[in-house]
Amino acid sequence: MNNDNQKKLLRGGRVALGASAATLVLAVVKYAAGSYYASDVLIADSLHSFADTAAIVASAFGLYLARRPKNNRFPYGLYKAETLALLFVGLFIAYAGVDLLREGYGIITSPVRPADLQCVPVLVALSSMIIAVIIAFIELKTSRDINSRSLEANAKESFLDIATSCIVLGGIVLPSFHVPYVEGAVIIIISLIVFKIGAENIFHSILVLLDADTNRELRSELEYCVAGVRGVKGVSQVKIRETGPFKIVELEILASPFATVFAVDHLADTIRNTISREFDNIEGIFIDVKPSKSEVYRAVIPVKNVCGLDSLVYSHFGKSKYFIIITIREGEVEIEDFYLNEFLGKDKHIGLNVIKSIIHYNVDLLLTVEIGEISFHILRDNLIDIYKVPEGDVMVKDVARKFLEGKLEKIDSPTHSSDSITPHD
Repeated sequence: MNNDNQKKLLRGGRVALGASAATLVLAVVKYAAGSYYASDVLIADSLHSFADTAAIVASAFGLYLARRPKNNRFPYGLYKAETLALLFVGLFIAYAGVDLLREGYGIITSPVRPADLQCVPVLVALSSMIIAVIIAFIELKTSRDINSRSLEANAKESFLDIATSCIVLGGIVLPSFHVPYVEGAVIIIISLIVFKIGAENIFHSILVLLDADTNRELRSELEYCVAGVRGVKGVSQVKIRETGPFKIVELEILASPFATVFAVDHLADTIRNTISREFDNIEGIFIDVKPSKSEVYRAVIPVKNVCGLDSLVYSHFGKSKYFIIITIREGEVEIEDFYLNEFLGKDKHIGLNVIKSIIHYNVDLLLTVEIGEISFHILRDNLIDIYKVPEGDVMVKDVARKFLEGKLEKIDSPTHSSDSITPHD
C-alpha cells in the first residue's frame, strides 16, 4: 500500500472513531435525561444513537483492518474488511429503521397525554441536532476524500439523525399543545428512509464481496483513457473489483503481434502510469497484453509527389518531401492526410525528427525502402511495425495491395547503421 492510501485510511479511521465517541456521549446524555425526566421519546432516540455508535465503531474497525500490511496469508491486503464493516453498518441502519417504525406506530396507536413542557429535554434534543449536523458534514467530506463507502453510509445516517432530532424535539414539545399524532406519522416516514439506506448498503456490500460489477462509468472512462495510449490497438476487457475504499483494475489490451517483449513491458508501464495519474483510489493495476488481430491499419509512406494513391514511393525516407498517411482495410485503401517534411532544411538527423513527428499520428505501420538504426528502434519501442517497399517507381496503391496480400517483407533490423543517418535517414 502506498503512503497516500495509508494516510487516507488513517484519516478515515480517526474520523470514524471521533464520530463514534461524540455519538456515544450523546446517547448516554439522552438516555440519562430521558430517564430522569420520564421522556420516552428521548429514551427511544438514545437507543437509536447507541445503534449509530455501534455502526460507526464497525466502520472504524473495518478501516483499521484495511490499514494492515499485506502478507502471505492476505496477499491482496485486508481492504475488504471495510466492505464487511459496511455490511454490518447496513444491518444496524436497517434495524434502526425498523425500530423507528415500531416507535412511530406505537405513538400513533397510543397517543401520549398532554404534559408540561420540559426545558432540559428540549435543550438536549437541540444539542443533539447541532452535534449531528457537525458530525454529518465531517463524515461526508472525509468519505468523499478517501472514497469510503462505510463512512459515507454513516454520514447519511448522521443527516437523518438531524431529522430524527427534529422529530424528537416535536415529540417533547407537541404533547403540551395536544398534537400527538404528527410526531408518530413523521417518525414512520423517516423510519422508511432509514431502512432504505440500510438496505442499499447491505445490497452494495454483498455485491462488492461477490466481486460484482458496480463501476460501469469508471470502466468506460478507463477504456477511453487506455485506448488513447500510443501502441494500444484495442481494449478487449476491463475488470474492476472494489476492495474497501480502493479498486483493483484488470485490463486485457491488444498490441502489435510483432512487438518485442521490451516494447510490451514498456507499454504496460505506460498504461499503469497513465491510470495512476488520471484516477484516484486505484490500488492495483494488472495488465494482460495480447496480440491484435485487427485488419485495419494506419500506415505512413514517404512519397515523391502528391497524386493521391498514384503517388510514387520515395526511396530515401528522411529526404522525402512528402509523407502520405493511409488507412488499409481488406480490399480498401483510404487516404487520411499528406504530411510535408518540414525538416529537409536541417543538416542532420532529418529522419529522426520526422519519426518523432510521425509518432504523434498514432500510425501502426511504416512502409519504406530503408530505415536507419536510431529511427528503427524508436519506431519499435512505440510498437510501429516496419515493412520493406521494393525499390523503383512504385505507387502507393500497389504498395498497399502488396501489404494486404502479404507480399511485403517485414524489416526486423535497421537497413543501415546510425553512421549513415545524416545523408539518408
